[in-house]
Amino acid sequence: MTFYKKKKNVEQLAGFVIQGKEDKVYLLKNALYGLKQAPRAWYDRIDDYLTGSDFQKSLSKATLYVKKINNDILIISLYVDDLLVTGSTIQQVGELKQKMVQVFEMIDLGLMRFFLGMEIMQNK
Repeated sequence: MTFYKKKKNVEQLAGFVIQGKEDKVYLLKNALYGLKQAPRAWYDRIDDYLTGSDFQKSLSKATLYVKKINNDILIISLYVDDLLVTGSTIQQVGELKQKMVQVFEMIDLGLMRFFLGMEIMQNK
């Protein structure tokens, strides 16, 4: 077992502190994205959030989620670690993005221009 001098803002986890070595932590050899389980862990987390927010998962496409609000609809498609969000109204899409940014670290890339090698033209 090898310990390394701890870096700034890194702490041993509560319940796992080793007496006499409180100033040392383990060195990770792989970042989260380097782990084989990372995509599955991310998918499970986003799936829990969306299904808990009343989105229905498509029976034929596991990465497609739909939420009906009165006569309006919100649609989310997951592609690797990106979300494609569309809906009946810009207001509902904006509200969804505001809620999600409180839970997930994310940025809005704006209107989609390319998807799976296709150029997308959007208009009102």
